[in-house]
Amino acid sequence: RAVSNFNPQMNIKTRDLKELVEALEKAQAKATQQGNIACVLLDEVTQLRRHADEKAPELRAQLIEADSELEALRQRIAELESRTVKMPHRNLGHPKLFLLCPFPYYDAEDMEKALAAAGIRVEAE
Repeated sequence: RAVSNFNPQMNIKTRDLKELVEALEKAQAKATQQGNIACVLLDEVTQLRRHADEKAPELRAQLIEADSELEALRQRIAELESRTVKMPHRNLGHPKLFLLCPFPYYDAEDMEKALAAAGIRVEAE
């Protein structure tokens, strides 16, 4: 009696039913595999976060130290940039030939002495 009341369009062939079951099993296997991968990745992320949390205070201290060093270097640069070097008088004429010419020049020895007095080291190439 139940069969006679059943709609014939609702009949599913055994082959189609097997294909649906196989597709469902494949999908479930894929979902299980992806779930396992997600668990492994979550474990990795958890370990990385724990490691980052452990290293954070040390890195923060290094950053503060580097920032202090940077500030000290900036102050030193500002100090050096603000210094004035008193230049020797410019000479007129050729330094070796004692000729007068229209181009003023600084005597190299006088320049080196002035720079040395200001604490600036000079090296020749």
